[in-house]
Amino acid sequence: MEFHAKAGSGGGEGGAGPVSPAEAVAALHQEYDNILGYIAARDAVVADTAMRGFGCDHEMLVKIVCNRSKPQIDAIDKVYRALPKNTSHTSFNDAVKSETSGNYGKFMTYVTQKRGDFLAKQLHKAMDGFGCNKKLLNACFTSSTSEDIQAMQEFYENQHSKKLADVIRSELGGEHEKLILFLLKNGRPEDPGDPGQAEAQKAELKEMIKKGGTMMGGLKDAAEEQVSKYIAAMSAHQCQEVAKVWNGFEKTIKDKFGGALEEAVLQLMEESENLQAQQLEAAMKGLGTDEETLSRVLGGNQKHTAAIISAKYFEKYDKALADSLKSEIGGNYLNAVLTWIAGNDASGGMEPTVLFYRKKFNAGTLSSAEMEQYADILTSAIDNCKDCVASLDADLLKKATRGLGTDERMVVSIMCNRTKAQLDAVDLVYRERYGRTLREYCERELGGDLKEFLVYT
Repeated sequence: MEFHAKAGSGGGEGGAGPVSPAEAVAALHQEYDNILGYIAARDAVVADTAMRGFGCDHEMLVKIVCNRSKPQIDAIDKVYRALPKNTSHTSFNDAVKSETSGNYGKFMTYVTQKRGDFLAKQLHKAMDGFGCNKKLLNACFTSSTSEDIQAMQEFYENQHSKKLADVIRSELGGEHEKLILFLLKNGRPEDPGDPGQAEAQKAELKEMIKKGGTMMGGLKDAAEEQVSKYIAAMSAHQCQEVAKVWNGFEKTIKDKFGGALEEAVLQLMEESENLQAQQLEAAMKGLGTDEETLSRVLGGNQKHTAAIISAKYFEKYDKALADSLKSEIGGNYLNAVLTWIAGNDASGGMEPTVLFYRKKFNAGTLSSAEMEQYADILTSAIDNCKDCVASLDADLLKKATRGLGTDERMVVSIMCNRTKAQLDAVDLVYRERYGRTLREYCERELGGDLKEFLVYT
């Protein structure tokens, strides 16, 4: 694969010429960042418009918020705070919170929080007031990556001016406290698991349990600490490898542990997305629905993680999460949740992959083959971003015709600021979504000279 710069961007006096793969990737980085910046700036204005005036256009707000990833929502927030009409510099999260309510409002609030901020607030909720909600505290740690836990700690300590470790010590005790502090300090490995180590790890765990047993069949405190930290130092995938060679691994843990410590250890043994799929099923089982759990598990996670949880739910229960949700919730809440778990963001779901390669690129560890692969990934992500712009264009053109008359200013701002190729993309989306071509749209919704001009645009 040969890389070439665009005319005028290098390659000598003749204009275009060969450039290095690294230079080509750097140029694609710039293009990707630019279009994401444009999308964020536009999203901020469109969302602001949706939330101003009498009532809130919840349909448009959901389209903006729930079709973006948390990093993309964070980019919207930065623009939103600086909008001329936002004289108080209100955060995007606070604005969304003020315009939504009920379970729908809670979900949208969780979605528009950074993952670390969300976890910090959940952790504070678990430890605030009389007693400690150990179930919620466990969830904050056992369902989080090492990066999540680090971000949670930073947000918590900035928000409360207290050392998180000190607060945990004041709320917990015994081996449960030691396990949570271990996770706070060390995080959790995320390796895919090595079957070759499983037998040896099984033997080590059995020996720890045998030596640490009590007359009553449980474990001594020192053994509880040793076993629980040993499991926490393995990835969930590695725990599953041990379970494959140790029939009764989970039963042994249940027999030897108890209370919140047992719950935490069992959760650490399970892949996070599988665990959270189980929590969703439990929240919808029986009489009533635990909407708080639905909102926390789905809205609090990254968008791509919510999509993985949805897939794991189908694998485990042989039914689509979307179908289960439709039987439990409705209205704006349902629309927001279904849009969020669909997995589509401005990059077409490629953001995590771009981030993975970008870190390696910045560290200078990409091989030549990976460099070419990354260039293809960035090109696809950029194309998806362009499709995202076209999608919003189509929706805004449709919105311009609602109510009395047509918002001609909005129509002009879109159609006169797009190239022919970009209008072709909008036309394709509009036809698929609303059953008309842009030409038919102009002929039906506009009049006079403006119609004549835009029909031939």
